[in-house]
Amino acid sequence: MVVALFGAGGNVASEGSKEITHHFTLGADLVLFGGILWYMGDQVTGKATNNQNQKQRILSVIITAVGSLLVCMDPMRHVLLDHNIWVGFLPMYDDDGSLSCMGRFCQISTIFGLICVMVGMAMFLKLPEKISERMCA
Repeated sequence: MVVALFGAGGNVASEGSKEITHHFTLGADLVLFGGILWYMGDQVTGKATNNQNQKQRILSVIITAVGSLLVCMDPMRHVLLDHNIWVGFLPMYDDDGSLSCMGRFCQISTIFGLICVMVGMAMFLKLPEKISERMCA
């Protein structure tokens, strides 16, 4: 989508295009995850349910929020590097072209963050219970 927006020419990988896409990605992530967390938080605070159910729903919001933060770490790292902030600490690759510690950390945090978001949303929507009811009915 971003390539279509900014053209498929040879300048797609230019520094300006990279910076725009990094900012766009971070903004899209913040809007998406912010909307999800807003909806979940509104549902948790707006419904009167039993105490155990309420605790599970709050836990699901917390798990989703932690996952969202973990997913947003790599786009934030890209934006910081685009603005020459912490350049020595945040690069994805070492001088020899291998993945740096920060690069590996961002890969793992993104994967773990996506898992947390999916688990938190599944808990919130009570998907395991609904699947179990359908299968056993």
